[in-house]
Amino acid sequence: KDANKLLPVPGAPASSACGRLSNSGRSSTSMPVRGVVGPRGLPAGVVRRLHDALARAHRSETVQAHMRRFDMPDEYLGAEDYLAFARAQFERERVLVSRLNLSID
Repeated sequence: KDANKLLPVPGAPASSACGRLSNSGRSSTSMPVRGVVGPRGLPAGVVRRLHDALARAHRSETVQAHMRRFDMPDEYLGAEDYLAFARAQFERERVLVSRLNLSID
């Protein structure tokens, strides 16, 4: 596979043909984040059942085939790992927004 190709759209231009942040001397990598969240205080037993069902679905051949078809990374985080990831990502974005003097209102 050409790492610069926008997949899976046939005939899509290589990313070098698109306006890229790296053309301005900056670099950026961004991946879509998908997650499921519940209300604060959700009972641990409910969290465990949801986790087990979602992990089982994620490992299913149907989901795996879809992810391969659309060249999606095979990543799954449980509740605690996803919370840690989300908090760290929020902090990175908060710093970036502040550094660029932007507003997220």
